[in-house]
Amino acid sequence: MLLCSHVEAYIKEVGELALDNFYSRAVQRDGFSLNTFYHISKDLIDEMKDTSDHSKIAEKMFRFIESDLTYWSRSGPFSVRVPSERFNKGFSNPKFEKVKTYFNRFGYDVYRTDLFRKLGPHANPTINTLNHLVDIRNSIAHGDPSATKTPADIKELIDSVSKFCRITDEVFSTWCRLRFCTIK
Repeated sequence: MLLCSHVEAYIKEVGELALDNFYSRAVQRDGFSLNTFYHISKDLIDEMKDTSDHSKIAEKMFRFIESDLTYWSRSGPFSVRVPSERFNKGFSNPKFEKVKTYFNRFGYDVYRTDLFRKLGPHANPTINTLNHLVDIRNSIAHGDPSATKTPADIKELIDSVSKFCRITDEVFSTWCRLRFCTIK
């Protein structure tokens, strides 16, 4: 289902917007979570971690230093843009727990609390709908013939997911504004 892909793309775009604004507004890195630095270079770190040959580790370390050293400082702003495609790598299937984990890449570890505060009694049903949407997409992708929805069901999914995205946008952008800078 395209709706699920749109949610995934939306979450990534919100993250990209934050990363771009951190760079363009010269946000100081001393307030960034260590998770942020890790996810900037995760692909290279994981390559080193998964290598046992010492000379290959050294080779990968030189590659890391040549390509990513500029990101690895706890002070000053980023001197180059953070590569969002690398930062976003690994985020897919936007179930709620994965979205929460994605925002934790920025150090936003109270996303669930903020979302629940804003959605109130609609929080659990909204999250369940998001998770159900991902499950439906997975069922369709695996050829399950019973994975069908009526137009009324689809409208309900769209309304709930739109609310989820709108509130996610509010809480994440507020957190970014209070912690770093405005992102929109």
